Amino acid sequence: TLSLAPSLFWQLIDVVDSEQVINCGIGNARFTAPVPVGSHLRLTAEVTTVKACRGGYQVTSALTMSVDGSERPACVADMTIRFLGSNV
Repeated sequence: TLSLAPSLFWQLIDVVDSEQVINCGIGNARFTAPVPVGSHLRLTAEVTTVKACRGGYQVTSALTMSVDGSERPACVADMTIRFLGSNV
């Protein structure tokens, strides 16, 4: 479940004017419900912090992975990414 988060995240956003993007990692992960085999997963993301860093910005997003038909999310976590470059 959590291994799919970065791939699904890049389907949500379009990066423009960044020379380099670094996935700094995923933290505070909690698995709150099982994911049955063959389930459809859905990812939502909310930007929680944006900090200036050397050469760009560090963005942390709260991720929620949901299973279709389940009341509780399958996983919640924070993902931190750095966007670097002269145009950022």
